[in-house]
Amino acid sequence: MALAAPHTHGSEFRMHPPRPIIILAPTRGELLPTVRCLELIAEGPAYRGARRGAPLLAAATGIGRDRTRQAVEQVLRHHRPRALMLIGFAGALDPALPTAKVVHVAAALDETGRRFTLHANAPPQAAPSSHEGADPSPFAPSLFHVLPAAVVLSVNRVVSTPAMKRDLRRRFPEAALVDMESATLAAFAAERAVPLVILRAVSDAADAALPADLLQCVTADGSTDLRASLRLLLRRPTLLPAMVRLGLTSRTAAANLAVAVPQVLDAIADSPALAPGIHDQSVK
Repeated sequence: MALAAPHTHGSEFRMHPPRPIIILAPTRGELLPTVRCLELIAEGPAYRGARRGAPLLAAATGIGRDRTRQAVEQVLRHHRPRALMLIGFAGALDPALPTAKVVHVAAALDETGRRFTLHANAPPQAAPSSHEGADPSPFAPSLFHVLPAAVVLSVNRVVSTPAMKRDLRRRFPEAALVDMESATLAAFAAERAVPLVILRAVSDAADAALPADLLQCVTADGSTDLRASLRLLLRRPTLLPAMVRLGLTSRTAAANLAVAVPQVLDAIADSPALAPGIHDQSVK
């Protein structure tokens, strides 16, 4: 995935080009409803547009830690973004979180003990020992009257059973969600001092099971592999109800993200300062 720099005219614009907000999602299915809502235009594998004068770029990275890092490295070779925004799905670890709920990620953890918190207008630095009692909102407070804040745990595998979710919740009790990308992108953004916003929508509840072979149905660029999906169903037809259920909840989750993303972009535009920094805190 490459996001080429735009062609420009005029010496002043070449000297001071507007810095884009880059919207990333693991798969095209997670990204496309937001692309349509923002009326972005396809440009190769990516999408381009603007909101309230701010240039926007959007692209799918592919699922997981390695693909996320490779995609963002490629993006930053071409662009110096005003901010990165990661959107997409996550599984619920907290039984109180309903499917399709959209949350703002206030902190991202990984299983090695690394913890990254997002705070307003600060460069990467040592984070407080706990996010409790701190304001997780990096932008206008009114935004989080709509979007609750939550902590996400990132792992490098599909968490496919309720038992696996309960185990992660026991080991990481502050984590309400689990995904495969947030902590990787937070670490990268901390290294590069790039502001970051993460929005996640719940695709599967804490008591819901996922097909363990789900990743076989997604291509490297984040598109659905229909042939692989059909082959999987032919081998294991009993997966059909779970896949249909996941498809329906994912569609609602993606639609809810498409509503939330413009709200966040407007909050960025209305903020007197730019965006949050990322604070790296490792568990001692």
